[in-house]
Order: sequence, then structure tokens, then C-alpha cells
Amino acid sequence: MKRKFLSLLVVAGLFIFLTCGNEPPEGFYEGSSEDSVAIFGLLDDNPALTLTEDMFVSDWVPVAFGAVEFFDEDEYYRNEDSIIKQLVDMVKFSDATMTRYTDLWFARDTTCTVTLYDTFAVQCSLRYIERHIGYYFWDGDTGIELDTIIVHTDTAFDVLDLDAVGKRVIFFDVVRDPVWDEEEAETVYAVREPREWLLERISYGDYDFPQPGSDVPLIAQVDIDDGENTYTIVESSYDDTASGHIMNRFRSIDSLMGFSNGDSLGIEISVYNVVPGSLDVFFASVGGGGRTEITGLHSGTGTVVASGTGITNLFFEVVADEVFYYVLPAKEYSANVWLIPVNIGGAR
Repeated sequence: MKRKFLSLLVVAGLFIFLTCGNEPPEGFYEGSSEDSVAIFGLLDDNPALTLTEDMFVSDWVPVAFGAVEFFDEDEYYRNEDSIIKQLVDMVKFSDATMTRYTDLWFARDTTCTVTLYDTFAVQCSLRYIERHIGYYFWDGDTGIELDTIIVHTDTAFDVLDLDAVGKRVIFFDVVRDPVWDEEEAETVYAVREPREWLLERISYGDYDFPQPGSDVPLIAQVDIDDGENTYTIVESSYDDTASGHIMNRFRSIDSLMGFSNGDSLGIEISVYNVVPGSLDVFFASVGGGGRTEITGLHSGTGTVVASGTGITNLFFEVVADEVFYYVLPAKEYSANVWLIPVNIGGAR
């Protein structure tokens, strides 16, 4: 017992020796209610930088899909039953309902990172001009086979209820004043008191229908050509020296891409993956208006027109096309959307 007691004294003495004269480590800055109010006030003052649901507002958009086909793999969906497919010639988004969770993360250096987590309930309307009903039967020698296809050519409408999730991130810093540090003999920047917050940088937005997964097509790169410059946006880069437009990096507000009202923007969208059994459909829009199909199979090219003034969102979307064809069995709307804020009428 005496030996254990002496051991404890040695440990306690060593701890006192090592920590004597050392200040306790600096704690992380946790923010205050005043900080939160100031930051939410800046978000309210900059609605263009937080607007998201305008990507789900569109007029009817003409689309040019290929003819309806029945494939060998369709035989596995039904046993002595039917499959229904349709040919869609127009699509439209409407009635978007957004729920937003805002997370504030204060850091030791008196900064704040705000993440906007968004979930959406959206309606996608389809106009179809053909419906094909494929009837299957069981052949004892060859298994399930397509027997008869009946085609209805009446124009009609259908509505899909969709869900989407995504996020964007905004970085805030405080105003700092230069002061002379006597100990270091140099000028340092100290936080101005009372604190004044600045909205410094933002990330681009990334959204998925219904949620991220291997069965969702993913955008890898978007190129925008305004006739004078070509801007490339890539999905990610972990190279500290990389510059340019990168989805997983912050962008300062004054370095957003700038276009003039009326500029014709050439668009090329490339994807990472191909969802088995489907082709890709591409869309682009400016501020929710002028939504257009960008044609291509596994990369899409087309044109949109920059319109509006100030901060405006460009949207780029890739959708697995099977959702537009299959009625029975129904397919899920699988898509990836990039939201890119740009300055229209600003500096080029």
C-alpha cells in the first residue's frame, strides 16, 4: 500500500513539474447568440446567395427522346404480364416545397462556416404522346417472351412526385484591425470589438434525386463558353495548389463568374458514371428560367442565354432517362444537379 502511495506522489509531482508555468490551451470559439443573429442577418440581406428552389420552377421544356424500345432485360420484370412504356415530348417542374436546416460551425480563429442542408418535395409533370403496352407470355422452351405490343397515340399527362437533398456552404469571417504586437515586434490583426461579421466566400451547390448513391448519375465537369472565355468547373480537387472553379472549394463573392445580360453560353456537361440500363438526359437553366435540354448520350452540349442582373444561379442537371420511359414498372427519378451562382451584369 505504501509503495502505491509513493507512486501516486511521483506521478502527481511529475504532472506539476510539466505543467507549471504553462497556460491552459486555448478553447475553441463557440460563438454567441449575438454572433448568430448577426450572421442570420447577413444571410437575410443576401437572399440571392441562399436561393435554391428556383431550379424547380420551369415552363414546359421540349425534349427529344429516342423511340420506345423493349429490351431483353425487360423480360425479367414481369412473368406472363405486361410492361407499359411511354414516349415523353415535354417536361415541367413545379410546386417545390423546401425544408432547410442551417448549421453554424464556429472555429477557434473566430470564423463561422454555415451549411445549408436542403430537402425538397417536387412535382415533375410529363406530357407523353405515345404509350406502349408490351404483353409477355411464358414459352415452355424459351421462357418469358414478348408477344404483342399495343401502341396508344393519344396525348396525355402524368405527374411524378420527387424528393431531393443537397447542401451549400457559406464562410463568414470577422473584421480585423491591424495592431502592433510588442512581444512579437510586428503588426498583427486583432478581432474588432464588438464583433462585425463579413460574408466572405461560398461553395457551389450539389443536389441529388432522391439521394446520393451508385444508381444516381454524377456530373464530373461543366464547361461554359461565353465566346471570350471558357470556364471549367470540376467536381473535386484535393490539390492545394489547384485553382479555378471546384465544387468542393470555397469561392470569394467577388470572384464569381461574370456574364452580360443576353450572353449566349455554350454548355458542355460530362458525367462520371453511367447508370446501368439507362442513358443520360441533360438540362441547363438560368435562374430557373430558360430551362433547356442539353443533347447528348453520356455528355451533353447545348446553349443557354444569360438573363437577369446581379447574382443569379445557373443549374446543370443529369437524369437517368429510364424514369421518362417506364410507367409499369415505375422507375425512380435519379439525378444530380449543380447550382452555380454567377454575376450577370458584373465584371467579366
